[in-house]
Amino acid sequence: MRPASGIPGKHGRKRFTLTETGRTEATQVSESGHGRPWQDFDAEHIAQSQEFREAGFAIMTALRQVAMSGTPTQRQKALETLQDTKRKLYSILAE
Repeated sequence: MRPASGIPGKHGRKRFTLTETGRTEATQVSESGHGRPWQDFDAEHIAQSQEFREAGFAIMTALRQVAMSGTPTQRQKALETLQDTKRKLYSILAE
């Protein structure tokens, strides 16, 4: 991309336009069907992402409770559980 002939945009921001090469590339990507990456996110993917988000918040809430109210032994056990969970999550990606 390059600045569009110095034409100021909204609120004095610089505006940009695609070069001829960029326009050609954008057209090819669009025609290939790969030009809309958001289409990869169907309802099932979005629902699963929401479940991950909710699980993450729930874990953080539990972790906060252990950190604030747990005994030193409980906090150590929670730390070991977190470290083990991290290893297990990365092993899923390695499969």
